[in-house]
This record gives sequence, C-alpha cells and structure tokens, in this order.
Amino acid sequence: MTRATVALVLWTGLAAAADPDPKSLAVPTAAADDAAEWVKRLADREYAEREEATKELRKLGRLALPTLRDTLATDTTPEVRLRVELLLPAAFSADLRARVDCFLADDAGKFEHDLPGAKSFFAATGRTAAAKQLFSDMLRSANREMLVAVDAPEAELFEKYLARRNELNLSVNGAVIINRGNPAPTGPTAIDMAALLFAESALPDKNMGVGVGIGVRNISLLSNYNFQNALRTALTSDARKEALAAVLDHWMDSRVQPQSIYSAISFMNRYNLPNALPAARKLLTGKVAGGPSIYRGHAIAYVARFGTAADLPTLEAIHDDKGVLTNLFVGGVGNKRHVIQNRDLALVMSLLLTKQNPTEYGIVNRYANSGVSDSLKYNYAAYHFDGDTPEEADEKRDAAFKKYAEWKAKQTKPKK
Repeated sequence: MTRATVALVLWTGLAAAADPDPKSLAVPTAAADDAAEWVKRLADREYAEREEATKELRKLGRLALPTLRDTLATDTTPEVRLRVELLLPAAFSADLRARVDCFLADDAGKFEHDLPGAKSFFAATGRTAAAKQLFSDMLRSANREMLVAVDAPEAELFEKYLARRNELNLSVNGAVIINRGNPAPTGPTAIDMAALLFAESALPDKNMGVGVGIGVRNISLLSNYNFQNALRTALTSDARKEALAAVLDHWMDSRVQPQSIYSAISFMNRYNLPNALPAARKLLTGKVAGGPSIYRGHAIAYVARFGTAADLPTLEAIHDDKGVLTNLFVGGVGNKRHVIQNRDLALVMSLLLTKQNPTEYGIVNRYANSGVSDSLKYNYAAYHFDGDTPEEADEKRDAAFKKYAEWKAKQTKPKK
C-alpha cells in the first residue's frame, strides 16, 4: 500500500458528519486561550512542564494551529521553535481534514470554503454541480496530498506532482505489483487526470531534465501515452467530462512551450477530439512561438478541422506567409521536390473551413485516392502546387490566391 493510499484510508476513516458552514471551524476563545497558555510553558525551565505542554498542544490538534503558527513566526527560542515545528504537521492535517469535511457537507454550495486550490479551480471551471463533484472526488482520492500543495511554493508542488505522476505511470505498467496477491493495476482515472492536469497548470511549462522522473522528460502530461489514453476515455465517457474539459482548457491556457502544445494537438487530432483548440490557436497566432515549422502546420490544420468561421480571419492572415512549412517528395526521396509554404496550407485550410474544394483551385491532394478520412483530409502535408519547375508551381500558387481573393470579394460585397 502506497503512502498516498495509507493517507486516504486514515482520512476517510476519521471522517464524520460536519457542519457545512465554514464559520463552524472558528477556534473557540477558550481553546485559543488554552493554546496560548500551553505555548508559554514550552519555554518553562522544567523539562516535565515542557513535555506536558507539548502533549496538551497535541491534544488540542487543529484548535492550536493559529497559536502554533504565530509562535513560529515570532518566537526565537530554539527548543520552542523545534517543538512547534514538530506539532505543526498534525495540527495542519487535522485542520485541513476539518475544512474538507465542511466543504463536502455543503451539498447546496451555499458557502465559500478556504481550501488549497479551490479558488483557482472554480475560477477555471465555474461553480457548477459537476465541477464541485469533481473537486470533491479529487479531495477524497489519493491525489489529495498533491492538491494540498497547489498553493504551496513551486518546489513543493513539483515534488508532490512528480511523485503522484510517477506512481500512476508505473501502475499502468504493473511495476508497483510486488506480491502476486495484489490486484491488477487500473491506470489513471478521470479523477486522477483532473488532479494531475490541475496541478500541472500551476507549474511552469518547461523541460524537466534527465533523471528528474521515471520516464519523464517534458512536464506535459499529454506527451505520455498512458495519460493520453486515460484522458481520452474520461473525456468521452465519464459523467464528469464537462468539468474535466474545463480543467483541460485551464491546462491549455497555462502551456507556453511549443512541444507541450504540439503534443496536445497531435493527441487530440488522433482521437478526433476538439479540446486542443485553445492551444492550437496560440500556435496559430504566434502567441506561442518556436519549435519546428511542422508544429505550426499541425495547428493550422487542427484549427481548420475543429474551428469555426471566427477562425477564418486568422487563417487568412497567414496567406502572405511565404515561409517554408515542409518539403514534400512524392514517391520518396530522390523524386521531384514540392515546397509547401505556410500560406499554401493556410489557403487549403481556409478553403476547407469555407466548404470549398482545394482541387478546384489547382491544388493537388496526394491522398485523393486514399479515402476521405479527416486524418488525411486535414493532414498538413497532404496538399501542394504541382509544376515541372518551381516557377510553374508559383504560377499555379498565384492563380489560386487570386481566385480566393475574388471569391472573398463576392462574399463581402454588399447586396443591392
């Protein structure tokens, strides 16, 4: 049994009916006075008095937490500070447990609750019933230790996040099965994915470095197949999928590395999911720059596939971009080279978005005889301008853009 599982068992075992009003958690004056008195005795000359004071403060549990925090912030006595530091973890855990129980008891959602990550979570998802259920489920799960660290310093959150991520990743591969009697691993659930994505959203998007985690090189969850599969299942079949999708949108908004966004687009594209649109638009508009040119190519094709008419101006803004997206060798290397420019792909995707046929613009679809699947129809390297010479290809390219401009003018021409 893992440490996280042990913590969960202890937590749920102590759970009891709670008052849903956070005001019920206020420390009574009498308890605060007792805590202040016992803290004074931590500096007593007699060892027995100091020990008794420590035991009584431990009994007070969460009721002593405010006093213990104040003492640690103001008292400079070495032994007092040591005793307080040893008492704080249990008091904090009891206080957090009480706040979680209070939150879970608030079925009607009438009150504001002071819980780690709650404010940013509901800011991302909205205070819907599904979001509250998802957050409650995460607090009840083995992800709690990581969630508690969401508002903590980055180093602490990173440690908890990485530990939980590795634990779940290993569980998929069966690496945590030590005894034959242990149940088979189930892999990450929708709750696990929501918690991991939410925690990762609070961490900087960066490469993690060799040796940081088992099988982990980039912080992006969606670069790992185990998590991709779990997220796909959750987004398509879980009862909390709408709240999970909101968490995913929050994650997309926090990603700033082209590699992370490319991983998300590739994964979502493969499983016909539109959830990477926010991130794809960032690559498309240049809000996120860098990486190989094909990253932007994937973004252009993805936005055309899942976007709306509102995305058309963004695609059209690329019609002047003559940068090389990729070189295409039809029939393999050694055959005739076709240069695909950024504007070529943007034009094709503009045509598809407006329900037009690229072949009517003199654009060759090399997958024309391979079926009409969206994965091929919206492939970034599926279309090119053919010509015996680069100049001939340019002539066809110029003619296509001229034709599109004429079509566009007809669409925007005021009716008489």
